[in-house]
Amino acid sequence: ILSQHHSTRERLPYIETFFQFLFSRIEQPTAVLDLACGLNPIALSYVDIPKGLTYFAYDLHQQRINFINTFFKTISISAKAVWQDIIVNPPTRSASAAFLFKEAHRIEKREKGETRKLLISLNVPFIYLSLPTRSMNGYYDLRPRMNALVNKICEGIGVIEHSEEFPAEIVYEIRRIHE
Repeated sequence: ILSQHHSTRERLPYIETFFQFLFSRIEQPTAVLDLACGLNPIALSYVDIPKGLTYFAYDLHQQRINFINTFFKTISISAKAVWQDIIVNPPTRSASAAFLFKEAHRIEKREKGETRKLLISLNVPFIYLSLPTRSMNGYYDLRPRMNALVNKICEGIGVIEHSEEFPAEIVYEIRRIHE
């Protein structure tokens, strides 16, 4: 199933390490928001999920959300997939962290500044944002461009606490600054 979506297909060789990294960085997570989730929630079957975690997955594709909710019934965590345009209607629930994997650059193509608006609206102390390290054809190194994008997005709203590079993406741990 994970091979049916480009991002999760790329992540398959290191999927366990990827999610272990994320959950090891979030201190006592109670809830996670997976924004523009794609098929990420299916990866939860590969990892040890922290006890007591509630997982909320958001996506624009109704059929995908229906499928993910069916999947959630087969695993032993509290989870819900929600059909919602996170740009037009950002989630308002509080959580320990939000995930936004390989989408910020696409959101910015739709309209510059939208990722920043989204991150400002979230009620979370930490955001784990990933971006691709190479172009889809593999020819171009995107790291300098993606680093610049994250720095611009974070300006005044968050601090990059840590970054971790994986074969196809880099994950930025952003600690929100609340004024």
